Amino acid sequence: MPFGLRNAAQTFQRFIGDAFRVLDYVHAYVNDCLIASPDKETYMKHLDAAFGGLQICRVILTMKKCQIGTTLLGFLGHTINADNIQPKRHKVVAILGYPKSTTIEHLRAFNGLISSYRRFIPMRHTTYAYRLIKMEEHYHMTKTVE
Repeated sequence: MPFGLRNAAQTFQRFIGDAFRVLDYVHAYVNDCLIASPDKETYMKHLDAAFGGLQICRVILTMKKCQIGTTLLGFLGHTINADNIQPKRHKVVAILGYPKSTTIEHLRAFNGLISSYRRFIPMRHTTYAYRLIKMEEHYHMTKTVE
């Protein structure tokens, strides 16, 4: 399917979702699929079922793009292993190095940058910056706000 077409990504996502609907251990996002299993034996069964679903739908994989049997991987901007999920290091560096906001628009851009990592920022919804965006208050950058 050519991905330049309008709605191609959504159509493909729905297609892949349908292929794996009954496989609750397969997490698919557009053309990335993650299979989570508690042990190697279960993983092999899950992998066999996932490949079977792809074969029924006539999906062809490019093996050099596949990471099979790995215990640490990058997925949607996160590093995932059996124990936890963490933001990728370069994303954290970008957030920490983001210039200080001087306008509400700049603050909104920063909030958009960190929004996918909100689970890693405790009490984010109580911060002054978040309240400013929600209430659209006029603000002055002070040491307290920073």
